[in-house]
Amino acid sequence: MLSTTEKLVFLETISFFSTFSPEQRAEIAAATCEVHYEANTTLFKTGDAGDALYIIIRGQVHIHQGEETLVYRSDGDCIGEIAILDDAPRTASATTEVATQLLKLNQEDFWRIVKHIEFAKGIFRVLTHKLREEIKSKVQLEYEMAEARKIQQLMLPKSLPVFP
Repeated sequence: MLSTTEKLVFLETISFFSTFSPEQRAEIAAATCEVHYEANTTLFKTGDAGDALYIIIRGQVHIHQGEETLVYRSDGDCIGEIAILDDAPRTASATTEVATQLLKLNQEDFWRIVKHIEFAKGIFRVLTHKLREEIKSKVQLEYEMAEARKIQQLMLPKSLPVFP
């Protein structure tokens, strides 16, 4: 198990917490608990309450909606940060791919810490950046798919042969 000091050192390397002061990161380190899950363990399911934020220390988590993969998250990534902000049910499921070590920050503790305006501003800055990156990634994927369709159309014959 990590000590609070070790958690603090780890949190200093996480981009999600980069805009927070050392005091705020210390509060987060003290409020988190370390959890370990074996491979193929469900952390949460689509529709579950957004009751915690997870920070991956070591391992890999599959974010999905049913059988559809949305993304894989690994060392240093945060998951569940959107659901704890708006009290809405989780929009995706999270399942460990391998044995995974995480820090868990409960929603109640999160909001106790966030009552400080500078902390809240930092979170919104990071989430906005993350959202912009997701949008940029989706736009890039849509562009690549359109280009692939054009190439595919060029490869197809102009007319199909007629057989008697």
